Amino acid sequence: MSRIYQDKHRLKVEDLEIELYEMDGQVIASCKLLELVTCGKNFDDACEKFDDACKLYLRYLKYKGKLDLALQELGWEKTKKQYNSPIQLGTRKIQVSIPA
Repeated sequence: MSRIYQDKHRLKVEDLEIELYEMDGQVIASCKLLELVTCGKNFDDACEKFDDACKLYLRYLKYKGKLDLALQELGWEKTKKQYNSPIQLGTRKIQVSIPA
């Protein structure tokens, strides 16, 4: 489970999982829990850009007074001192067949 909380000086995010994919010569960094996606030239660049994008996104939401609403719409649960992400139950691979 990921969590977001405010300490004395900053908003902190812990245990946030991102998925990394290679596509068209770039590395895509994606986080389903925040519906946030970015890309970079390589693995490290994509991770660094995701870190920057995440900070900008959360800072903007906090500045606009929309952090509670945005996280709740994404399924995060607010307790007294932090937000907790939805709990992932697992993953499954499926096959889909669509008539031609």
